[in-house]
Amino acid sequence: MNLTERQKEIIEASIKIISEKGIQKLTTRMIAEEMGMTEAALYRHFKNKSDIILSLLTQFEENVDSFFRASEKSPDLGLEYLRKNFRQRTEMLSSRPHYARVIFSEEIFQDDPRFAEKVLQIMEKHRSLLLKILSGAKEKKEIPDNLPLEQTALVIMGSFRLLVTRWKLCRFQFDIKEETEKILDFLLKKILQGEKL
Repeated sequence: MNLTERQKEIIEASIKIISEKGIQKLTTRMIAEEMGMTEAALYRHFKNKSDIILSLLTQFEENVDSFFRASEKSPDLGLEYLRKNFRQRTEMLSSRPHYARVIFSEEIFQDDPRFAEKVLQIMEKHRSLLLKILSGAKEKKEIPDNLPLEQTALVIMGSFRLLVTRWKLCRFQFDIKEETEKILDFLLKKILQGEKL
């Protein structure tokens, strides 16, 4: 999706409003006020509020796609790549905490089937990428052959999502990068590689 700089600014303003007030309070009037423009000027950039939200989700989906493209070029898929992938995600979230309030709150998108479908697509792309990385780790003998990849991917995704939810509820008061490293250490060493607890 090729967005203009102004469209990107509008999306950022929308994310800020959603993270502070919730998606139900997001109106084109409120976005226009946040941007210091008229509603008529806003409509030159987006058709309506739904168009803005879909663009927001598409932009996040493209971030996931860039991780996927990078994995296709990497000859070294495995546990270290998994760690690198999660480091990149937490780096992005720690620099933009309001993204976490929006992107990791699927329930705010469930009332509109288009939004729910887009969120599901994003989750499926995350899952596919994780399965690809875990398959690489299995080929490299970094994890046991009998480890079920689908369930392992679900445990890793669930752990990360719960950590981000906790971080949001704690009003971003702890270091998400540090906590992600601790969880990855536990998951990778104790669970995936079978070290004794």
